[in-house]
Amino acid sequence: MLDGRLALWHRDGLLGPWSGPRLLPGADGTVMDQGISTVTLGDGRIAAFGTRTSFGARPADYRREIVYTVQRTPGSREFGEWTVLGTPETSDENWTSDISAPAVAVDGSGQLAVYVRDGAYTLRGRVQSPTGAWGPWDRYGGSDLHGSPAAATDAAGRRVVLAATTKTVLGWAQPKAGAPLGPATATGLPAPALPITAQGREDGVRLWFRKPDSGGVATALFTGDGGLKVTGLTDLGGQAGFGSVTASGRLLAGRTAGGRLGSDIGPGVGQGGGPGAGPGRAWQRSPLMFVGAPSSTLNGKSTVNLAVMGLDGRLYVTSAADDPNAHLAPWQPVGPPNGAP
Repeated sequence: MLDGRLALWHRDGLLGPWSGPRLLPGADGTVMDQGISTVTLGDGRIAAFGTRTSFGARPADYRREIVYTVQRTPGSREFGEWTVLGTPETSDENWTSDISAPAVAVDGSGQLAVYVRDGAYTLRGRVQSPTGAWGPWDRYGGSDLHGSPAAATDAAGRRVVLAATTKTVLGWAQPKAGAPLGPATATGLPAPALPITAQGREDGVRLWFRKPDSGGVATALFTGDGGLKVTGLTDLGGQAGFGSVTASGRLLAGRTAGGRLGSDIGPGVGQGGGPGAGPGRAWQRSPLMFVGAPSSTLNGKSTVNLAVMGLDGRLYVTSAADDPNAHLAPWQPVGPPNGAP
């Protein structure tokens, strides 16, 4: 997000030059909030979801709502107009539009769903039908939810949604692709420091979170066979810090206590979060200062890419082979300083 609008950077192919930023048009009287969630649709296009705030001319006009935009074609730098999904809050006077950032996931049937925490600290969501129409805001329950939920899809095509409370983590899962989301399930995990990160893996959906007592990173695996189950709670150690972490392939990265980037490329991150990424393993440290949270992706099958927003408003990118002996390449800035188009 730059100046209340969604900024896009793009490159053609795996190794093409980067271009951007280009600011997507907004709507008069609205500001995009921080926190964008993206998902790849069944046809390869990217959809970006977020919330925006409308101020209006009167205090009664204040409103927050979920919106999304979809890439026009796979690989394109062009995105369509914003589509408004509204808000589960029926009365802003009661909840002051206290909705979280959205979490999105596509299941194995191609069904797209978006989830948010509402002002009553419960989970709400909308599901898109095969015709493209969106259903109503469903109630999925839970209580005492805080922060934003996280969603991912496992190898069997089931959506899994996770949300933190002040005491633990709650989970929801589809029994199969295309089915309604199941009931809230207690995981028995300790309360995490917010925010949480989830990603689908071959062995299930993996959760990463900060430990409140140390600021280190912990992980757990969620599987959906026979109901939602959690296994393999592992302390990954690493640099003490704060904020969300990002994980792709064998790469794990996050903000250290000093505000800089710490990262690790090890066998434990990609192979279940166990050996090779435990306490005492030395993380790489980057001198780059950044805002927000880092973001990563697996490019093809052999390269991980990592991106952050620098304090100068520029996008910085780096990459590494998805190999336990690899190191991140030098950071490269994209676009002019201060995020100017």
